[in-house]
Amino acid sequence: MNHSNTEITILRQLKKGDVKAFDALYSMYSSKLYSFALKALKSSSLAEEILQEVFIKVWEKRYQIDTSRSFQSFIFTISYNLIKDHYKKKLYADKYLQEIAVEALYSDNTKSNQLSYQQIITRLNRIITQLPEKRRNIFLMSKQQGLTNKEIADHLTITEQTVKNQLVISLKFIRDHLNEEEFKDLLFFLFLHSNKELTTLKNNRR
Repeated sequence: MNHSNTEITILRQLKKGDVKAFDALYSMYSSKLYSFALKALKSSSLAEEILQEVFIKVWEKRYQIDTSRSFQSFIFTISYNLIKDHYKKKLYADKYLQEIAVEALYSDNTKSNQLSYQQIITRLNRIITQLPEKRRNIFLMSKQQGLTNKEIADHLTITEQTVKNQLVISLKFIRDHLNEEEFKDLLFFLFLHSNKELTTLKNNRR
């Protein structure tokens, strides 16, 4: 029996209220979810809190779980939305969050317009593939690998300003290929992985 079938079996048991199935899913996904939350929140205690809240919701919503859909996408979407809620309630007093997060998080964000974590990844990847190769590589080194502008510049033997310019152009390209609501959710997602280039993007929005 492969992993997918094993997981489906566990999910079916969970829907019946099987605590052992719940424990099995916790063992399978807790480490990944904790790492995701820690990267977003930069706090081990907050990451642990998010992790616990995710699995509380999994237990509460166990009857609603669709075994034909990705469970990983399901729990990462829960985690993503909990992190968004955290930033709504506790906006930090720095310029980036004041100028970007308030607009992105407090504007219209009804459930029907929210993108799931997996949808965001898929949508973003499709747009990124349309970037020219050099620009795409710089964008991925920054947002996916987490390299600084200087590290990217040293690796590619270009200037830091060139890196910054390419990132701004990439983000502007992404903005132009999304509607307003898609951009707001993508903006928050990129915030979890990015830095000050997003501030520049806001200032250049049409």
